[in-house]
Amino acid sequence: MTIDQIKDFIKQSIEKNIKWKKISIVGGEPLIHENIFEIINLILDYKNHFSRKTKIYLVTNGILEEKLNKIPEDIIIINSNKKTRVSKFISFNIAPIDLKQYKNKDFRNACSILKYCGMGLNMYGYYPCAVAGGIDRVFKMNMARKEIPEKNDLMLNELNLFCRLCGHFKKHDNAISCEMSKTWEEAYKKFRQS
Repeated sequence: MTIDQIKDFIKQSIEKNIKWKKISIVGGEPLIHENIFEIINLILDYKNHFSRKTKIYLVTNGILEEKLNKIPEDIIIINSNKKTRVSKFISFNIAPIDLKQYKNKDFRNACSILKYCGMGLNMYGYYPCAVAGGIDRVFKMNMARKEIPEKNDLMLNELNLFCRLCGHFKKHDNAISCEMSKTWEEAYKKFRQS
């Protein structure tokens, strides 16, 4: 995301009188962003001058210790301390719509990511969750909202589209897996070609 996009997020938040409970800065790895400290300072300024109770989190793998040590004390650091290339993960590229046990599910119910992480924002716009932004990028649905949704807008149409493609919707065992569903194989193929 650009600095202007962060400024726009803050401007919209203030104009709509939104005092976020928490703001999480995530990636990939957010510490590799060339403007990470400017982004942090903009969000801290929003907190200090508009929304004092907002908690700000930075989610990192902890590898860039030199930068990590410069993070202001007001930021809550969630450090996964990754030390190797192999770790457990949840494969989100197993589309529930490719599995017969999910044929009649109401995908608008989403998964626990909404409860714990909330809405996502990336360089394209707002999504019901951060994972939806990654799905949108690969499937090129262009479903990002350009404005912060209203409080009563649950983004049900977006949930219905993204959750049917997201492995987080289904029950999983947190195991390492190379499994990928047919829908994702085709999407990755088209993505690489474009």
